[in-house]
Amino acid sequence: MSRSKAVCILGMHRSGTSVMSRAVNLLGADLGNKAELLPPGKANPKGFWEHTGIIKLNHRMLRTFGRSWDSTVPLPDRWWESSRTQPIRKELKRLIQRDFERKRLWAWKDPRTCLVIPLWQSVLREMNTDLIYVIMVRNPLDVAASLYKRNGFTLKKSLNIWAHYTLSALYWTSGAKRVIVHYDQLISDWESQLKRVSSTLDIPWPKRENQLKRSMESFLDPKLQHNKSTLKELDIKGISNPVKMIYRLCLQGGDTRSNLEGRKMKEQVKHLYKHFHRLSRMTQQPKALIAKKNHNP
Repeated sequence: MSRSKAVCILGMHRSGTSVMSRAVNLLGADLGNKAELLPPGKANPKGFWEHTGIIKLNHRMLRTFGRSWDSTVPLPDRWWESSRTQPIRKELKRLIQRDFERKRLWAWKDPRTCLVIPLWQSVLREMNTDLIYVIMVRNPLDVAASLYKRNGFTLKKSLNIWAHYTLSALYWTSGAKRVIVHYDQLISDWESQLKRVSSTLDIPWPKRENQLKRSMESFLDPKLQHNKSTLKELDIKGISNPVKMIYRLCLQGGDTRSNLEGRKMKEQVKHLYKHFHRLSRMTQQPKALIAKKNHNP
């Protein structure tokens, strides 16, 4: 029997991970039992395409160490090897065995995965599952505007969370089979972006191409893209250099695979990741209690 292949869809909240999750699903990846998928809501009227069991486990991983989805304090070194994670590790294995073990191609999406990737990598390695990644990126100003509307977050808080998620996704997937997709490009030209995902990750393109086109065109609604900032606006609005550097790296990595996997980019990501985490540990403390209003984005 051939090895199972899992597509991990990474990206900050409000960055198009739901759109990509549905798109990968239409390419043939199983998302689990439909009854387990988070239903559409005001924040995502077209659906979240997230497995509720996975959301709960990722949330528990973070909460075990006093973190939440909007924390910017990094988890402890080699936290995934801690005895405190063993119950969650066992539950994660059971969930994968129950819902995905017999699937040749499956996928999951939960932005929190960006912060807990090492445990997923460890578990799927033990289960002989090939892990590949789609990293969704969106202009941090647009993410911040969306979070202000939904959660009332300040620009500074939103940009710090964006940097934490994005750097974690880039750092922990280094050397793996992966592709970066920009949200704006996915909305404006979904077909070319999805073909790039298909070819880079070796996911077969559907034989019923017309059916895929009909499904994507009925699913995508450009009117739901309320913000579309430019790279230049990051300079105009005085955004910090590290945030601009991270975003530029994402744009470069999305242009060509040679950029994404080049030595220069890997070194820059590693430097920024360690610098960001060093500052975060110096200036913040993990939350002892997580505010209920921020519990479930």
